[in-house]
Amino acid sequence: MASLDFNVERDVFKEFYATNAIVHREAADSLRTLIGLLLSDNDAFPTPQVICRVKERDECIAKFARKYQTACESSQTPYSISDYITDLVGVRVICLYESDVPLARQLLIDSFDLVSETDKSHNIDAQEAAFGYKGLHLDLRLAVGRRDLPEYRRFRDLRFEVQIRTIVQDAWSVLDHKIKYKKEIPLTLKRRINRLAALFELADQEFLNIRNETARLEAAAVKAALTAAPIEPESLDAFSFLSAMRPLYPNYTFAGEKVDGFVSELLRVNSALTQEVIATAIAEGESVLAEYRAFQHERFRNRLNPYTLVRHALYLYDKTQYSAILFDFQRTTFDTWILGQDPGDLARNSVALAASGRYEEAIRAADAATRLFPNDLRAWRSLATSLSQSGEHELARKAWKGHDQLVRRIEGADNHSVEGAIAAVRADWVNPAAWGQLARTLDREGRGLEAIEEAQQTLEVRPQIHHSLVPLVEWLTGPFPDATLSLLDVMRKLDPSETHYIHLSGVALRKGGKDGEALTYLRRACDANPGKANYWYALGRCLEDVGAPRDDVVKSFRAAVAAETPPHKKALEKLRVLLGDDSTGGSTHPTA
Repeated sequence: MASLDFNVERDVFKEFYATNAIVHREAADSLRTLIGLLLSDNDAFPTPQVICRVKERDECIAKFARKYQTACESSQTPYSISDYITDLVGVRVICLYESDVPLARQLLIDSFDLVSETDKSHNIDAQEAAFGYKGLHLDLRLAVGRRDLPEYRRFRDLRFEVQIRTIVQDAWSVLDHKIKYKKEIPLTLKRRINRLAALFELADQEFLNIRNETARLEAAAVKAALTAAPIEPESLDAFSFLSAMRPLYPNYTFAGEKVDGFVSELLRVNSALTQEVIATAIAEGESVLAEYRAFQHERFRNRLNPYTLVRHALYLYDKTQYSAILFDFQRTTFDTWILGQDPGDLARNSVALAASGRYEEAIRAADAATRLFPNDLRAWRSLATSLSQSGEHELARKAWKGHDQLVRRIEGADNHSVEGAIAAVRADWVNPAAWGQLARTLDREGRGLEAIEEAQQTLEVRPQIHHSLVPLVEWLTGPFPDATLSLLDVMRKLDPSETHYIHLSGVALRKGGKDGEALTYLRRACDANPGKANYWYALGRCLEDVGAPRDDVVKSFRAAVAAETPPHKKALEKLRVLLGDDSTGGSTHPTA
């Protein structure tokens, strides 16, 4: 019961804080996941960073004493400290640009119940001589439709604060809080801090202006390309490069930082390179590149992206000028293919080149062969021999070591041994069966985490293989939920539309004991692909775990049964237990 005795109310709040500590931590985790998903599911602005925290107990008490205690005691208003701490659970949404803040705000107030709103930016902008922290604070509650869902029912009455700010405003807030509010400082220093605040505000505006101007220049460059405007023979830059590439590859996403790095690399090879030369090289080499692209995919499962195609186009256009734009093994493979030879003959060719004393060419051919065919003993033997004959004895020793390691793997391992399973995925990394065998073999030996590490390392180098990793993830999600979830985070970024990755993320979260977050992913998977029985079954099991109402659980299991013919056996058994043996003979439609 509220009172005017601070010591009593402080003790009451400490007990309240301790009693609800687990619920508040779970609420923070669930809100971080939910708000992150809501903000990522938009095309209007870049996905912000979402950070959640539970306010420290003593910080809550200090805040009440600083801001509210005097007013309550002066007006003789009894108080409970918990009623005044509306940001006990706090969420910080950090956007890139000022223009993203109102868009994020609208998404959140459309998805939650708005209790109150404070616009710090408006307060600052209304004063002509004021500078300082700018941000938007929203006090929110779960919306009616969501607060009754099992995973959120514990938080149905919780108020929480969301602070929306730019990355510059966030930096200023952290620094200013450390400098100004932890100690008294002289007026002269306050003036210097205000000048610094003005610079931060200017930086925020300039970042937005630069973003807008960059977008305008990109749009102008693309428009010029689409309207067949004359190409100016000026030095290449990111905008002119994009204007040449986007019409040719309209479905490819050209990341800004990668474009900048690639253009810089091109200019290091030829500082006078122009957009016109690139366009000409691509046009003249179009048919050859199309055939080579098909060959690479059919033979090696390689998908040549636009950057790689530009490299090959320029090399084909002028092999002397642009030789350095390809790695040695890329250049050797391409040259071999152009001559009408199979790159599989590279090892044999290298032997012939070495026999005729052409050691440098022999080394390049053998090196390319070991990269393309890492399990080809002939390639390793040829590389080691050529290096030795050319006097590169240390490199030759390393090549012989690679050769001997391969011999031991081949002689001493089948695909059911650890060495054989690892060798299988490294020889054929696009083969889902090989990844599944690796997971089963290493898990049997108590080394399942090593299989996940192998998958992560391969994914960093060859991101196109993500679909091949599904059997490994499915096998190892149970024993290693956290590790597989980290792998799934990468896979979801590579293919956000893949529903199965969303489902598997929910399964991993459930296996890891994070049922609230798991339900969010499992529901998304069912909504996106309602015809998958195992999706509905997993959702039903998770609903059971959180103690959801029986009707909700039954609805999920019925959906699982209805999705398959013959019916999903485990879901059918669950329904028999929940409804009785005679109750599953009727409709199994999820709404029945």
